[in-house]
Parts: sequence; structure tokens; C-alpha cells
Amino acid sequence: MTRAHQTSRARLGRGLSWGTALATGIAISAVGSAPAHAETEAEGDNEIIVTASGFEQSVIDVPYNISAVDGEELAERGITDLYGLTKTVPGLVYSDTGPRGGLASGIVIRGLSVNPSGGVTFPSSTEPTVSTYINNTPVFTNLFLSDISRVEVLRGPQGTLYGASAEAGTIRFLFNKPEFDELYGNVRGDVSTTRRAADVNYKLGSMINAPLAPNLALRLNADWAHNAGFIDIPKLAVVDAGGVPVLADPSEPVTSPGLFTSASDVNWDESLSLRAALRWNPVDALDMTLMYQHQKQESGGPNYVGYVEYGADSFKSSAQLLEPFKSELDFVSLEVESSLGFATLSSSSSYYKTKAQGRTDLTGMYLGFSFYPFVYGASPRPLFEQDPFNSRSAYIQEVRLTSEGDGPVKWIVGGFYRDESRSIGDKQYARGYSAFYDACIDDPVVMCGLGTVYPDVPILGGIPNEYDFAYTSQTETDYKEKAVYAEVEWQPIDGLRLTGGLRGYWQDTKSTQIGGLLFLGPDFVSSKTATTKDSGALYKIGVSYDITPELMLYGVYSIGQRPGGVNSLPDVIGSEVVPVELQTYSADEVRNIEAGIKGRLGGLGTFSLSAFTMDWNDVQVGTAVTSLVIGAVINAGDARAKGIEFEANLQLTGNLSAKLGYAYTKSTLVNADPPPGAHASIGDGAALPGVPDHMVSAVLEYLQPIADGQDLAFTLSGNYRGETHTALRSDLDKVTDDFIMVDAGITWRTERFDLKAYVNNLTDELGVFGFADTAGTRASIAISRPRTFGLSATVRY
Repeated sequence: MTRAHQTSRARLGRGLSWGTALATGIAISAVGSAPAHAETEAEGDNEIIVTASGFEQSVIDVPYNISAVDGEELAERGITDLYGLTKTVPGLVYSDTGPRGGLASGIVIRGLSVNPSGGVTFPSSTEPTVSTYINNTPVFTNLFLSDISRVEVLRGPQGTLYGASAEAGTIRFLFNKPEFDELYGNVRGDVSTTRRAADVNYKLGSMINAPLAPNLALRLNADWAHNAGFIDIPKLAVVDAGGVPVLADPSEPVTSPGLFTSASDVNWDESLSLRAALRWNPVDALDMTLMYQHQKQESGGPNYVGYVEYGADSFKSSAQLLEPFKSELDFVSLEVESSLGFATLSSSSSYYKTKAQGRTDLTGMYLGFSFYPFVYGASPRPLFEQDPFNSRSAYIQEVRLTSEGDGPVKWIVGGFYRDESRSIGDKQYARGYSAFYDACIDDPVVMCGLGTVYPDVPILGGIPNEYDFAYTSQTETDYKEKAVYAEVEWQPIDGLRLTGGLRGYWQDTKSTQIGGLLFLGPDFVSSKTATTKDSGALYKIGVSYDITPELMLYGVYSIGQRPGGVNSLPDVIGSEVVPVELQTYSADEVRNIEAGIKGRLGGLGTFSLSAFTMDWNDVQVGTAVTSLVIGAVINAGDARAKGIEFEANLQLTGNLSAKLGYAYTKSTLVNADPPPGAHASIGDGAALPGVPDHMVSAVLEYLQPIADGQDLAFTLSGNYRGETHTALRSDLDKVTDDFIMVDAGITWRTERFDLKAYVNNLTDELGVFGFADTAGTRASIAISRPRTFGLSATVRY
């Protein structure tokens, strides 16, 4: 937003020794930088240059709905995660579940969502509808945003250029590249306090850009952040080294309850982000950047409150277990660009590996099962634990040729290859049940349940049996994708542009699945491997017309797709024949019609307004199937989403600027058709979960010069999130209330440093993002962080 101030920030690297600056910069993390890289410089006061279409264009000249946020705005507003990004991009939805959101992508654009809102108990078995890119590589992680050039949010299917899993849109996180001309950097710190938290929050960061030679440069970043917890567990089970509950009366192993203690501020989280980029420009026509990123996140527990047991505003969890979570990302890429005169040849080679794992208390869910007393008897100390996991690794290669010049025809052609391995699932344990059953079997009065098969059956369905093992669902998938694509833009007359795009793809999937109720023995555990192949084409057509040099009308028809796959379910479970319709699931497809108007309002700023309708056929839904309750993906029917989106960046006076956004979305299942055996209570008219009906965002900033090269910036921002359905299944669905979050800050800016005082969630609003569980007295909700006061500083050198 504050372009006028951007030009006043001089790089202060002159006169520093390289060694001194490097030692300073590598010490701690980086957020913000010297003036943004040339790619983010604007044509106008509020315009950003983007490359989403393959060509450098002002965001307001791209003939479809795209938002862009530059790195300077992210740094100035203290936005370092996906939830913070949603406060400034209309229609972008992501629940504030902290690092725990790394189990699955919960990003929603234009209402295409089927996963429960706010709950991350199970890792999602479906691929996301929104693709996310680190530079030019498709990969999802709950990314820590720092030293970033810009974020580009592309709405609607982006299948021709961005391939599978871009049905609803694409988000590109583009980091600052090393620069050859100057040695500069920054050091940043942030400390804050959250109501109800005993600890403080803090962030430390540093960045250094270091030229090593006239055509060689290195850029290093490091970030460390800690957020204090504010939720307590009043009734925490005391367990031994094996996780088994400790008895209050060891002399009564059948009737004794467990021991309990308490824990405070359990939902803390920490993030470490390290990034190094080396850029080499040996000749004018060749530019190469090698980048490595490592990110590690940990959390003591989710932002869940037991609203039935304690009340929504109690800040108390109904969990009886600590619920830690951790995730890691390692990412390396080599990007090469070479000018051939008539076109630019680009190559992106990358490899990444992610892994996430956690623990969840499922006691409330198990106690709600109708079969619970029959299976587990009358144990006085029920404690059920889930250990979900999600890991991926992939090698990705993309090569594209992009036309150069300003002629009436622009084109881009390319090829794409991905080789990916995925492991997704969870293990569940009935902690202490085996010991209870062993003591109970001689008791003529107490109901003991069905017992356990450990250690009598050491191997179940090919996996080792374990003490108190209750259930597992694990899927190992190898996925290969090849694609070729082309997109052409033709300007037959001044002001008229016609666009056409086509992508052909070939996909191969091999899946092995193990699942079952382990405590019931070998007959209730299964393992199977299956393969599938798919191929097809995606296309896009578009037209835009410049009514005036400052005003453009456009229309787009585009198609997006997610690949189909296999569930690898058993053919028979006991006497139950598994329906053949559950063995595989087909690709789902989105057909999007969009029309809009965007332009410049003279010296006042820019705006965009769009309307869309999206038909989503053969919607893929992750659910549980068969009597074994094995995780699987089904095609649940057809859905439709429609809405409008508005965005404006305005310079109201010489000192006052505003950024406004609004999105209305309605998305429903219009033709429910789940296969037999899916056990999914899904019907026509069901609202898609995680989709607020209305979203409004507004940011006001007043810039007051106070001396030569110094000013005060006053910022007030608000974000409204409307009512939201939380689950597709009618038996689990609830509706969250709407809420408004208000943030405020004042920043003293000079050429050398920024000093900011701020308050987030000024009104201390209790925002509910979703329901982690809806059954029984231990049902929980995911809530927002309470009012937080803070002070941050950035020093540039």
C-alpha cells in the first residue's frame, strides 16, 4: 500500500565490510528487506507487476481475477502466515489452526471445499482444490512468509498453466532473489503479549544480500518465531512411559479411575525458517538461481476449546492428552532463464520432502460410538489416542518457452513432469484397555468387552501389532504426471485481446492401502495394491476489451481437474462384499464461467469486480467406508459455486490510502450421489463446508511526515467473516457465527529503521473457525487468538 514510502528507504550497505554484514545477517531471521526486487515495482502508485500468465504485467492488466500482495506490505503489517494473508485478499479462506494446519491444505477459493472447517483431526486423503507454489514449484506447506517479493492469488481454474489440483485457483509465493549491485540487509525483532497467555510471543529475524562477484550474489534468511499458548487442560490424564493411564488405586485395576493433573497454555507453537539463494548471471542472456529452504514447526496443541463441557469462552480444552504436532519441509530448486532473442527459455528443477505428524485425543469420539460398550466394556478410565501423519516427496521438472517482444501475438509453450510419493494415514490406540481386560476377565460382574489379540497375533495385514492398538488407515501412493501445454494471446485490433490455452496430461497412480480394526484380529485387517491411469485435456478461452485505456472488460471460460485414483480396499471383509464402486474414484472437474471489469480510477487508484459460476462434477470427498471404517475417497456427486468479488486499492488523499475487499460466495451440493457402502449422510442442497457466505476486508493507512526522511504511519484494518457451514455430512454439520477481527498499529519510519506498536484483535473477538468434534460432551471448537499487544522493530543496514 505505502508506495510513497517505499522510495524513501535507502539501502545502507555502503561502507560495511562483507564479513561484518554476513555475520550480522546470518545471526537471526529476516522479514522485510531493502526496496523490493525490480519484479515487484509498480507501474502506478498501487499496482504490482506479476508474472502469473508467464509475462510481466501490471496486476490490473491481467484478463482474469488476480490479487497480488507485495512483500513490503506483508512485512509492514506483520503477516507471516496463511491466515494473516486472508485478512488482505478478498475471498481467500484459511482457518487459523496454527502449524497444525500442515496436516492438510485447508485453503479455500470460490467455495470449492469439502473438508471439515477448523478440524484437522485426520489428514485429508483428497488432493487440494487450490495449488500452491514456492516460486515455480507446486508444493503445499504452512509456509512462514518472510523476505518475500510478492504473493499472487489467481482465482478460478488454472489448469492450462498450473495443471492438476488448481481447480479453484493457484497461490504463488515468490521470494526475493539475490541482487548483484549492493550489500544490504536487516535485523528484526518482535515481542508481544496475548491475553490469557502467561508467556510472551516473539519473533527474531535477519536477512543479508551479499554480492560475491559482479555477476554472483548470495541471499540468506533466517526466522525464529514463538507464539505463547492461551488454552488450558483442566483434566490431563497421568500416563506411564507407554501412554497407559496411571491408576488412582493400583489395588483395584478393574474399578479404579485414572489419575489426573492439569496443564496450562498448551497450544503454543514455534517456527524455524532458513533460506539460502545463490544467483549467477554469467552472461546477459543467462540467469540462474539455486535455492534451498528448510522449515520446521512445532506445536504443543491445537486452538481447541471444549465448548460443551466448559463453554465457548472458557479457553479450556476437553482433551485428556497433550496433543503435540510437528512438521518439516526441505526444498531445493534450480531455476534457469535464457534469452534466445525471439523467446525466453526457462527451466525449473526442484525436489522437496515434507512430513507432518501429531497426536489427537479421540476419547470423546469413541465414547460416542454405539458399539463402544460392546467392544470396550465398562473401563472406568477410557483414553483413546490418534497419531496422524502425512509425508510427501517429489521431483518436479518444468521447461517452458515464452515469446519476447511487443507484437500482437504472445505465446507460451511448455512441458511438465512430476514423480511424487505420498504416505497418509493415522494409527489409533485404546490406551490402557489391554491391562483393564486382563484384570477384568475373571470378574463375573464387570463388562469387559471383546479383548485384544496382542501379542497372540504379532502381524496384522502386513503391519506389526502393538500394545493397545485399535485402528489404522494407511495409504502409500506413487503418482507420476506428464503434461504439455500452450497458451496464446492475440490482439487483432487495439484494445481487443483473445486468449486460448490447452494442456494435455497423462497420470499414473499406484496405491497400497492397509486398514482395519486391529484389536478384532486378522480377519478385520486388510491390505491391497491397485493401479490406475488417466489422461485428458484441459482448456481455457478468454476475451478482454479495453473500453478506455484505463478500463477493461473481460470474460473467461476455463476448466480445472484433480486426478482420480484407487482406494485399494479389500474385496471381502468377513461376510461383507465391498462394492466395486468403492475400489476407485474418478477425476473431478470444474467448469468456470467468469466475467469482470477492472481498471484505474485516474489518480485515485485501481479496482476490480468479477462474477463467477463454477460447476464441480464428480466431487471427490474423503470419508470412511465399509464396516472397518477405512479411509477412502469417493465421488459424492455434483456441486455448484457462484459469487462476486470486489477489490480496490485507493489513494484517498495525499496521506490517506485504503485497501477494500468483498466476496460473496454460495456453494452447494446440487446432485448428491455417493456410492453404495460409503456410509456418508450427504444429500442434495448440502452447503459446502469452510465457505463463509460473506467476507469483507478493509485497511486504512494514514501517513504523516514528521521530519526529513521520517514519518508516522497509522494503520487500522478490519476483517469480517460470515456464517460458515463446517461439514458436508448432515449429521456432523454445524454453522459458525459471523465475526469481525480488528487490528491497529502505529509505525515510526526512517531510512534506517522502523518501530511499530500494534494491537491485533483489538475488540478481543472470539472467532470460531470450525468444529473439531461435534459429538458428546467433549465436542470442541477451533477459536481465534485473543487480543494481542506488541512492539516490533526492523533495522536496515
